[in-house]
Amino acid sequence: MSDTTAVPGEYEISSDPARLDPVRIHHWLSTDAYWALGRSREQQDRAIAGSLNFGVYDRASGELVAYARAVTDHATFAYLCDVYVDRSVRGKGLGTALAAAVRDRLAPLGLRRRGGAPAPAPRGGGRGPGAPAPSVFRPCVPSGCYGLIRTLSAVRSSIAL
Repeated sequence: MSDTTAVPGEYEISSDPARLDPVRIHHWLSTDAYWALGRSREQQDRAIAGSLNFGVYDRASGELVAYARAVTDHATFAYLCDVYVDRSVRGKGLGTALAAAVRDRLAPLGLRRRGGAPAPAPRGGGRGPGAPAPSVFRPCVPSGCYGLIRTLSAVRSSIAL
């Protein structure tokens, strides 16, 4: 499977760890993501090292504009976390495309448990807090956790849920 996926418009999604910008990821999460405020750079680097990472990149500049990681054993479970879209590109559907790319990358593994946590709503637009991305997330517990369980019909038919 290719580690790069085209996204409509001027962006692409890649799971190539060499393309990540750990300094930018740490800055985004430790200063602007309520669930990771104050996270140390060392903690973030360990989280990146122990995860399957995905970035959305501007095709022209190669700049990282969004990030997500999946914690997984590649056999039984995956947990989507640290989904972040740079404020300058929010409202373009990149978060939804990123979550779908993670889902599609994990689908062939036949994982029985997939989960994730909601991200805050972007200021000035976008979905509200806890609002699921279409066909990607659905509520799984009352606390607001969102399970990454819906798949495209083609993927759904190819794996046993």
